[in-house]
Amino acid sequence: MPRIEVTSFVSPKAVPQLRDAEAVMAGITRRPGTSYSALVPNDKGAVRAVDAGVDDIHTVVSASESHNLANVNMSIAESLVKLKATAEVAHRGGKPVYAGISCSFGCPFEGEVPLAQLESVVARLVDLGAKGIGLADTTGMANPAQVTRILEHVMPRFPKVEWTLHTHDTRAMAIPNILAAMEMG
Repeated sequence: MPRIEVTSFVSPKAVPQLRDAEAVMAGITRRPGTSYSALVPNDKGAVRAVDAGVDDIHTVVSASESHNLANVNMSIAESLVKLKATAEVAHRGGKPVYAGISCSFGCPFEGEVPLAQLESVVARLVDLGAKGIGLADTTGMANPAQVTRILEHVMPRFPKVEWTLHTHDTRAMAIPNILAAMEMG
């Protein structure tokens, strides 16, 4: 595997099961050609991750205001401020940043997320230096036509971004959505 997400550097108070992130990173056997990343929600986690030797930092924000509030108790704008600080720590440590966007294809609270809103979140992540962006079908609402339409819109506008797709097989649509994304490159 070229890239493996090993652990998460979240607050040990918030998620005690992940308090051993440094030990997990120290305990893995690294293979040449594989990048070992970690999920990092804020600058404190980024400092820990960089010190633990991760190869790259992975962050997440939602394209849906309601979902972001429910998930992390912050607005999208507040999350992006935190992620900017996270990216600054990562870049100082020489680590690339990859960002996932939850609810890229729809929200369980709001329904369809306007394409302009998704594009705005992508633009903000690119501005903070994200090397790659993963569009997440968080609740399995996407369909291949929608995946194609969204990728046709965002990929040419942000040609230097490494794009990925995060799918769920809620309605047996994961593989058709992956095939649609592969057709888009």
